[in-house]
Amino acid sequence: MENISDFLQKGDFSSALELALRIEDPFSRLEALSYIYQYVEGDEYKEIVLERMLETIDSLEGLLEKARALALVGYALTVSGDKKGEHFFKKAHQIIKAIDYLLWKAEGYGYLAYYMALAGDYSSAFYYYNVAYETAQNSSEPYSKVLSFLYRLAQQILENAEEIRSPEAKEFYELAAEIYEEIKRHLSAQELKKKASLIELALEKGSKVVSEFLERRDVDNAVFVIKYLPDEEKVLALLEVAYWLFLHDKKGLQRVLLRTHLEWLQKEK
Repeated sequence: MENISDFLQKGDFSSALELALRIEDPFSRLEALSYIYQYVEGDEYKEIVLERMLETIDSLEGLLEKARALALVGYALTVSGDKKGEHFFKKAHQIIKAIDYLLWKAEGYGYLAYYMALAGDYSSAFYYYNVAYETAQNSSEPYSKVLSFLYRLAQQILENAEEIRSPEAKEFYELAAEIYEEIKRHLSAQELKKKASLIELALEKGSKVVSEFLERRDVDNAVFVIKYLPDEEKVLALLEVAYWLFLHDKKGLQRVLLRTHLEWLQKEK
């Protein structure tokens, strides 16, 4: 992916596409193509990439693989501002419903939820994560197989939660915590419940909670809650933390905070 990115930064679309098409593994190839699709501008280029993406999907045989691939395309198109992304999410859903084996069906719903969350449709993602969880619980497979799937599902939900910079992250953390409790990973569950409670505090108290954490010299939690504050409060809260770090001669942490802030702004564009 790094070489593809280099070609794209140089404006060499043809070489980036050629390199992506050389990737043997179909899903890895599709991931590379989706990356190119999100990067390039111009309908002509996007249409070329989309055609190659659809060709790759056609080469897949299993229903689960096709559903996952369609969800990835739905994500790529949606974040690029293409309304056809919804069409691919619906096609993925249709295929998932046709899967008979319950654990594979659950895995399909998990993939659909994952890419919907990446695309910013948090309510649909949360719904399908719950469907995935319930479907797995209804499976008659040996407990060890269900356990393994539920662990992966919780990890997937957590990955989405960490990327969500709005209060919707709270319910994702809570669901992941619930699954961890189900599979007896109580320590991990407690950590996620704590994060959910911190988001709740941010919603209740606003930027005041940042000041309270700094008074207790709890910089980590002060920084964590900032991304769940209303937009108009985020910048002032970041400045407050930066000033506190300056007063306490924490220049290294200041740089980390600035880098984090810039990453947030870049992702929210």
